[in-house]
Formats: sequence, C-alpha cells, structure tokens
Amino acid sequence: KKALEAKDKQLALAEFREAAEKNQNRAEAIKEILAILLFANGEAGVPTNDAIRETISWALELNKMGSSEASDTVSGHLYLATEMYSQGDLVELPLGYQIASKLVQVILRQLNYINEFEREEVISIGEETTKKIMQGLQKGEIPSTQAVNMLEHLARANIALPQLGLGLVFEEGKGGTRADYVKAHMWYSIASANGSSKGRFMRKSIEGSMRPTQITKSQKMAQEWKQKHSKN
Repeated sequence: KKALEAKDKQLALAEFREAAEKNQNRAEAIKEILAILLFANGEAGVPTNDAIRETISWALELNKMGSSEASDTVSGHLYLATEMYSQGDLVELPLGYQIASKLVQVILRQLNYINEFEREEVISIGEETTKKIMQGLQKGEIPSTQAVNMLEHLARANIALPQLGLGLVFEEGKGGTRADYVKAHMWYSIASANGSSKGRFMRKSIEGSMRPTQITKSQKMAQEWKQKHSKN
C-alpha cells in the first residue's frame, strides 16, 4: 500500500509540474506541488534536500504571481512544515533543524504572502531551533561547521537570537569552532542593532580584549552584512 501511495504521489507531482510549466491553473498547480514536496518525505521520488530546494523555488515563483487564494494555503503549508521539520517529525534531527532554518529564512525574508500570525510563529520556531542547535553544538551532537551554517540561515531571517548565538560561538569557540573575536564582535553588533540588549552588553564586554583595529574591522564587517542582508 505504501508503494502504491508513493507511486501516486510521483504521478501527481509530475502532472502538477507539467500544468505549472504550461501555465494551466499555474497558482493552483504550484499549491499542489508544494503540498506534496513538503510532506512526502522522499515518497514522491524526490530526495528530501532536493524537495526542499524545489519547494523554495516554487514558493518564490508563487510570490511573484501574487495569487491570494493559493498563497493563503501555501503559507499555512510552509508554516506547518517548518514547525514539523524543526521538531523532527518529518526527518531525523539535526537534518530537521537544517531544513527548518532554510525555510525560516525564506519565509521571513522573501515571501510577501505570510500573514502576521504565521510570521510571529515562524520567528518563534526560529528562536526555538536556535536554542536546540546551540544545545546540540555544546553536547557535541552537531558538528560546528553545520551548526554555524544553520545559525547563519536563521540570522539572515533577521532574528536576534541566532545572531547573538553566533557571537557566543565565535567568542567562546563552542563545539570546536575556532575562537574569533572579530567575528564575535560583528555578530554582537548585528544582534544589538536588531534590538538585543544582551548583544549590546556582550559587544561592550568583548571590546576589552580587542585591539582598536580589530574593533574597526568588526564594525565594518557588521555594516556590510546589514547592507547585504537588509530586506528590500
């Protein structure tokens, strides 16, 4: 039965892709594509990471179209899937954190059709995912390079907590990460500019261990990062 269900999903996915590419009820076809890709967990013949990449591509395409009815449904799918991935309901952790962090970044930075409730919930998911990543890094359950990559995705979503977390990772050399006060100061500055009082405190604290040239370099890096990642 499971094999039949997987085959049905593959056939349906192929049909909806063809309809979307031929502009036949394109918005509705994209909505169905996303529903299959987000929750099929590989059963539609698409590996999970490839499915997420395709999901993001179609979600951004729908964003350009501005179809309100389909967009309302898709925003709910994206929010629910992000929550489920972050909790390990669809894939094992820490892969779920990795996927959730990418979805959080796309939802908060690039999509126009997420309502305010869903936006706040996605921010909350991003904050909880940050805490779990930091815990996994501390316990040695998540490699440092992977943890930094996930936190950077979340930081680009303009959430202060992962920005602060990256500052801590680089200041303390957490999980085998090489300590780097310039990067730590940069992330504290970014978190501070994003309203984090702890970011302001940590930035001031670390400056006592830095040379003026390092602080100047860090400030420049923070400014360049904010200019690059500010939402247009």
